[in-house]
Amino acid sequence: MAQKKDLNEILRKIVGSEGIRGDLKLLSSYFQEPITKSQLRVVFPESVEKVQEIVRLADELKTPIYTLNDTCLPREVADQDGILIDFNKMNKIERVDKRNLMAHIQRGVTFAQLQEKIAKDGLKITTPAAAISPSVVTNLVNRTVLKAAARYPEVHVTNVYVVLADGRLHKSGSHTLSEEMSDTKTEGGADISRWYQSSGDIFGIITRASIHIYPEREKRSVLVFDFDDLKGACQALRDIPRREIGTEYLAMDAKYLGSLADVKKGTKLPPWTVLVGFEGREEHINYQEKMVKGFIDELGGKANDSLKEILAGKIDEVWPLPTQYHTAFYTLFNRIANFDESISDALKKRKYPSTEIGRLIVSVDRGRSANVIYAFFKEKSNSAELIDELNKMLLDKGAFFDRPLGEFAQTVFSRIDGYTEHLKRIKDLMDPKGILNPGLLDI
Repeated sequence: MAQKKDLNEILRKIVGSEGIRGDLKLLSSYFQEPITKSQLRVVFPESVEKVQEIVRLADELKTPIYTLNDTCLPREVADQDGILIDFNKMNKIERVDKRNLMAHIQRGVTFAQLQEKIAKDGLKITTPAAAISPSVVTNLVNRTVLKAAARYPEVHVTNVYVVLADGRLHKSGSHTLSEEMSDTKTEGGADISRWYQSSGDIFGIITRASIHIYPEREKRSVLVFDFDDLKGACQALRDIPRREIGTEYLAMDAKYLGSLADVKKGTKLPPWTVLVGFEGREEHINYQEKMVKGFIDELGGKANDSLKEILAGKIDEVWPLPTQYHTAFYTLFNRIANFDESISDALKKRKYPSTEIGRLIVSVDRGRSANVIYAFFKEKSNSAELIDELNKMLLDKGAFFDRPLGEFAQTVFSRIDGYTEHLKRIKDLMDPKGILNPGLLDI
């Protein structure tokens, strides 16, 4: 049996001397703030088989393994004597299925890498409105909201490869049976892969997945409108997508827009900006644009051609979260204004400047609901505590959090009878030694 003191030496044999690092400069990049000490070591495996070897070793030594499923790791992870797996070297695009519009990729494949590859064949992917990582798989498995969620609300990932806590490989869906089968956008086979969605690798470590891709259309365009208030912007995002018009419906305040768009310093931005994206046959899109302009005019919005030129080139880009300090939740459109007022009141009490908060709203499932993102640009030591306080307040008022983490996760799960116990049973079944991302969901 391997000894704990041999851990680094054995890891070097698995990933090579260049595949393991523990310097503080690198480690600090995984956290919100720089760290001064840590026992973590970062490993860079190049294949699923290498991940299996690492996990088997961790299982034998009862050593915790961490993976990055958000913009950063919780601060307490830095104090653990464990292994952090970085998937940057697992960046192989294994196969692009043009007929069935699926791409089979490793976890380290980035959006830029995949977009460049498939664009040569006239294909594209839908991109996140607030990406938590450059990794395609990490974003889609963790259900990061897509800009096109009004039209495509489903999770854009199916068959997955998961390394279990004892090092075995679990293949989900049709790939359980054969890699040669035609893949569809609905997963066949043993569909327990939903366990792994947004679970932060606590049941198994996802290393590869099949993701949805789409053909480029004849026309791609964007319309941008100014709104004076939140109410009008929300009404546009709620009512117009229900008419099956357009692909993307998003609204953002001036602060969020300023962080996203390349606008000249001092440029006066509207209180709220609504972006509507279109793609399809040119004749059809011309008709849809005319219809949307009419609906927006009735709601009091005004076309903004200067912002249209700026945002048209960004609609298919990945929009990263502009700051590590953020929160996001789902709600109905008629409740957004009340949530926003409650947040404003709470920030005033904490003397947090209103000019340092940005808001992005994404219409989901043809306007049935909204994903609301708050970004806190005044980064300081107590921002995490502030966000935790706001999250609990929003939860009490009925906001829905689809991916709560840490202590807040337990607060959310406690509202559902028996849910925490159910998660613990699955965790004990899948990871009896508790080595996979311990503490992430605080169960």
